[in-house]
Amino acid sequence: MRNLRLKALLAAGTGLLLMPSLMLGGVTGASAAAPSVLPPAPTWQDNFTTLNTTYWAGRGLDQVIAPRKCGLPVAANSKISGGKFSAKVAKASSKQKAQIIAAQKKAFGKKVSCKYGYFTNASLSTDNRFTVNGYGKVETRVKFPISQGMHFGVWLQSASGPEIDLIESFGYGKGITNYVHVKQNGKNVRYPHPTKNNYVLTSETKKKSWWGKYHTYSVEWVPTATPGIAHYTFKADGKVTWQADIPTTRADYFLVMSSTSSDWELKYLKKPTKGKLKGVKKAKVPSTMYVDYVRVWQWQD
Repeated sequence: MRNLRLKALLAAGTGLLLMPSLMLGGVTGASAAAPSVLPPAPTWQDNFTTLNTTYWAGRGLDQVIAPRKCGLPVAANSKISGGKFSAKVAKASSKQKAQIIAAQKKAFGKKVSCKYGYFTNASLSTDNRFTVNGYGKVETRVKFPISQGMHFGVWLQSASGPEIDLIESFGYGKGITNYVHVKQNGKNVRYPHPTKNNYVLTSETKKKSWWGKYHTYSVEWVPTATPGIAHYTFKADGKVTWQADIPTTRADYFLVMSSTSSDWELKYLKKPTKGKLKGVKKAKVPSTMYVDYVRVWQWQD
């Protein structure tokens, strides 16, 4: 069934690459991995020469949700130009503010206070169009904006619950993070730290110049020899940021690229976290994330 699906996608001219042979290998970590069957080249990729609607569509457009009550994803904030996908957070116009308030009343039964302002967001996903089935590897090349107070990321979501935050950015002075979210005993559990921020590449991101460049990020997750345990390896610019064995239910993941005004970050727009860093300034809005490509290596059972 899966082979038929792959052939159909190839026939559709989607840029899917089917490899004649597979490379066997392994993943090092806390426990032995099951024999790795990841192909040597991507099985799917998008270089964003145009918006391929076979795979991508706006996610949650014109809706507000609990963690982002004051922001509304709109189609106009997602664009493709010059071989790059761009996703921005912008201040809402008067008309858009009215739309946000209407969406709040629909979602929560009342208008919600937005003391930091009203915003429009961007969210594009492959939900119901393309999934990474079970296990695999995803790599992307991204340039994040320098401002704090907003939440940018490339991540994977599943209908059954598990989520992989390939890379998230919170701006210069805060940093970038990787997380895995799974369900255990009916509860959502976040790894590696349920209650602490997992900032990675901390030395590099303290340099202001780092934020003006594209960087490559990847996550590989494969089953281990222990049933129900998967091994995750996150990398940034080829450097392992963290890896771990995590209890994981097999899931099919769709891809998401998003730029959002998450409620818990908005306080940093005008009062950013500085620490000992120089040149941390109030946020510039609009702020835009640029994605050069997304590549997928599908695990072959």
